[in-house]
Amino acid sequence: MKLKITTLCVILLSSATIAATNEIASKIACMETAGNNSQCTYEVTGQEIDQPDTKSLLYGMSSMPYALCSTAVCTVNPDNHDTARCVCKVYGLSQQPDNWRKASVGPDNFVTTQPEFIDGQLSIVTSNFSFASSARSNMPRKQICKSKKILPWANCFGVRCHIVTGSNKYQPLATCDCPIVATTSFISMGPASRSACKLPKGKVWSGTTEQQGDNDEAVLKDIYQVYYPEHSINKILK
Repeated sequence: MKLKITTLCVILLSSATIAATNEIASKIACMETAGNNSQCTYEVTGQEIDQPDTKSLLYGMSSMPYALCSTAVCTVNPDNHDTARCVCKVYGLSQQPDNWRKASVGPDNFVTTQPEFIDGQLSIVTSNFSFASSARSNMPRKQICKSKKILPWANCFGVRCHIVTGSNKYQPLATCDCPIVATTSFISMGPASRSACKLPKGKVWSGTTEQQGDNDEAVLKDIYQVYYPEHSINKILK
């Protein structure tokens, strides 16, 4: 998830700082955008991990190509240990099945996050969040990774990503260079167990804070209900 600070790529925080506060996303308005997409704007608290009491905005998209890094194992940049490269699947393309998987939530509006095309080919997408990687009939699996020591993780939320040349046009991949954050707790949809939270040196999970995860889920629940009300994902997330 993208940090809205410019001076630090790595932040050291206590677990109390990032504890979930059960704030509910408050919908402000919805509007049509380009590309057969609709955008809804929400206000949340605790999205900025360095300022947990600050209110900020999230944007729910009904149908827009985006990179989903929620399960990615990322490689730390050997020349800049403040960043990691994550390879993430791209969702939201018109030829992909299951329309609900095209919905996502991000920290920036459509004008900023919309995909770019070169000669009709998808070239750049934004890393948003969704439950598109979850099985059709199961609750999304989130692993809480905690430690007395700080844990590094890649914060890909809102990062602009480049499509991998030659990747499958029906399920392309994107490379996202994400800032590394260090906290004593984070959540990720990648680790299969608590013990899997620890990775070899030079590798980090793509993750988020617990509060950010709660905010994103609240937005997604509303977006799914508004734009894909008949899909079973709504029953699963109740």
